[in-house]
Parts: sequence; C-alpha cells; structure tokens
Amino acid sequence: MDDPEVPYLKTSAYEWTARAFEMLEAGTLIAAVLATDAIISTRVEGPCPRCTHHLSDRQTASAVSSTLPGERGVADADVMGDVVQIDVTCACGHPHAGAPEAAQSCGASFRIKFEVDETA
Repeated sequence: MDDPEVPYLKTSAYEWTARAFEMLEAGTLIAAVLATDAIISTRVEGPCPRCTHHLSDRQTASAVSSTLPGERGVADADVMGDVVQIDVTCACGHPHAGAPEAAQSCGASFRIKFEVDETA
C-alpha cells in the first residue's frame, strides 16, 4: 500500500536499512547479486522502506578496469571478499511533497549487503 502523504526527506538514517533488512527477510523486498567473471552486478526490487512505492535499482559493483594485455584489473565499489555492499536511494518515480524540482523520490537511502555466490 503506497503512502502518497510521505513528504520528501533526504535521509540515510539507519532505520531505513533496518527496515529494508526486515523486508528482505519477509520477501517483500528482493535483492540479488550476480558474479560473472570479473563483473559483479546487483538488483534490488520492491517497495521502498520509507514511502512503500515500488523501486527498481540495478548497479554494477565491480568491473574490469583495464583491457590491456597483462593488465586485467578490477575496479571495486564496496566489494569486500565475498560480500558486496551497496547503497540504494529511493527512485520510486512518484512526486513527494517538498521534493526538489523534478525529483521523483521520497529521498531515503539504505544499505544492502550481499554474499557473492560465484556459482550462480
């Protein structure tokens, strides 16, 4: 159930990360990570933990940074061993009262941690 009355607030308060975790456990928010060769990508889909509007977030957490022979490196975002950590900002596409011009978001950001399964 969407709440159109949630005003815009640029926030990264821990409560939104905690709420996102609860939603992941309940299965209402879906998060997936794919590791293929040297590229790790993530997808988060479902209701925003703050405004409950649907959001879809896709990110590349790491990628090959050089294609020169003998220089194949990886540019990392927040990749730590077998864990990928990303920050997601609501991009629900809905207007919220008090939002900057043309913003279609409630302004909330939250963090998701993934365990990388390179067999997927």
